[in-house]
Amino acid sequence: MKNYLKIFFIALIITILLFSISCKVKSNIKDNLAQSSTSGIAQSTTSDKVQSTTSTNIKSSNENNESIAENSATSSTESVPLPSPEYIIGLFFNLINEKRIPEAISLMTDQMAGDDSSKQMWGVQFNAIQSIKVKSIEPYSKEQWTESEKIFKVVLEVSVSPETKDEPIPYYGWDSNPSIRWVSMKKSSNGLWKIDSLATGP
Repeated sequence: MKNYLKIFFIALIITILLFSISCKVKSNIKDNLAQSSTSGIAQSTTSDKVQSTTSTNIKSSNENNESIAENSATSSTESVPLPSPEYIIGLFFNLINEKRIPEAISLMTDQMAGDDSSKQMWGVQFNAIQSIKVKSIEPYSKEQWTESEKIFKVVLEVSVSPETKDEPIPYYGWDSNPSIRWVSMKKSSNGLWKIDSLATGP
C-alpha cells in the first residue's frame, strides 16, 4: 500500500512539472508570435512610407521635367525669328518650280491673290512655267522702305511652255532670260512677309 502511494505522489509531481513546462512553452510561443507580428507591421509601414516617398519624388520629378520642357518650348518659340522677305521670295519661286502652286499662292497677299477666280488665273499662269530658278535677290530703293513694305529686284531664269506663246500676253511675260521682276513685299497682321506684287519694271 505504501509503495502505491509513493508511486502516486511521484506521478503527480511529474504531471505538475510537465504542465508547468507546457504553460511556459506556450507563453514563449505567444511572445515570439507577438514580436514577429509587430516587426512585420513595422516593416510593412516602413515599406509603405518608402514607396510613398519614392512615388512622390517621381511625381515631383516628372512635373519638374514637364515644366522645364514647356518653358524650353516657349523659350524656343519666342527666340525663333520670322522668315525674312528674301526667304519668302525664294520660297515662293521654289514652290512654283516644284508645281506646288496653291502653296505659292498662299504666300501672296489677299489683295494680290484676289478671289477664287483670280487665284485660278494665277494657277494657270504658274502651271505654264516649266522651271524657274532664282539667280539673285537684291534690295531695291531702300530709301522708300518702311517697317511693313519693301521692294526687291529679283533675277530669274525661266522656262515656259511653248503653248503659251499665243496668249494675250505671250508666255505670260516670262519669255525673256534673264527674267527680272520687282517684287514688292508687305508684312501681314501676324508679322509674316507676303508677296504684294510682281512687276516687270520698277
